[in-house]
Amino acid sequence: MKTNTFIQEQHSIVVDGVEIEYQHTPPLGSAATVVFLPGLFAGGWMWQPQAEHITSLGYGALSIVEPYAKLALGAEPINRFRAALELLLERHDIERPLLCGNSLGGLVAIDYGVNGARDSYVLGSGVPGIGKITLPGIGVNRTPTDADMRTMLEGIFHDHNNIKPEMIPLVASCFDQKHFKNLIKYLLDVRKYPIIDATAALKGRLTLVWGAQDLITPTNLWRETFKSQIERGDMDFVQIEACGHSPMLEDAPAFNKQLEAICERHMPMERQELFVA
Repeated sequence: MKTNTFIQEQHSIVVDGVEIEYQHTPPLGSAATVVFLPGLFAGGWMWQPQAEHITSLGYGALSIVEPYAKLALGAEPINRFRAALELLLERHDIERPLLCGNSLGGLVAIDYGVNGARDSYVLGSGVPGIGKITLPGIGVNRTPTDADMRTMLEGIFHDHNNIKPEMIPLVASCFDQKHFKNLIKYLLDVRKYPIIDATAALKGRLTLVWGAQDLITPTNLWRETFKSQIERGDMDFVQIEACGHSPMLEDAPAFNKQLEAICERHMPMERQELFVA
C-alpha cells in the first residue's frame, strides 16, 4: 500500500491585507485533500493527529496555522473566511475537498459547503449557533488570567487530564488586546448566522461528529434540531463518548476512524493509487 510522507509545506496568502499562514501536504496522485479549519481559539495544532493519519493513507492535508481570533478580516467575517478558503482551494487546485471544522471552523465549513464555488463534503464538530454559547471563566470586562484559561479549558475538555500545559498560553494569546475585538465581532456574527437553514441545505453532504459530553455546544440541541434529517439519512450524526467540545483532541483514534470512514465513502481513491502493482 502506498503511503504519503507527512511533510507539511509552509505557505501563506494575503486576504484583505491580512497574511494567513497555512500548511499543505499534497495528496498521492489524484487523491482528495482534507482541509482542516481552525477554531476561534485553537489553530492548526488541534488537527495534527488527523493530518498525520489522513496523509499516511495517501490523502492530502491543508490546515490554517492561526486560530480565527488572530485573523482580523474586518466586517462580515464569515464572508471573508469563505473568500480566504476559496483562494486556498484555487491556489492548490483542490476540487471536491473534505472540509473539517471544529467550533467556529465547523460553521465556516458549513457556510462554504452551502455558498462556496466548489462542491465539497463537510465534517463539522462542536458547531456554534444553536443555543447560547458559554465560555466558563471568561468575562468581557477583564483580561483573563492563566487560572481563567484553565477554567475555560476544563469546560471544553471532558477529561481534564487531556489538558496539556502548552495549551494555556496558546489559548491565552487569543485574548491579547489586539485580538479581543476580533473575538467579540466573531461571536456576535455567529449569533446572526442562519446555521439551521445552512446545515439543512447540506443534504447528503454533511457528517456531524460530536463529543457526547460537549458543554459548550451541547449534543442534544443539535440532535433534536435535526432529528428528522438524521432519521431520513440526510445527514450523519456520530457521538464520541467521554469527550467534550473537541473530540479530535480528546480521542484522536476514534475521531480518525470517523474521518477515514468519511473519506472512504465520499472520496475513495482509485485502486491503482492505493496499491503498488
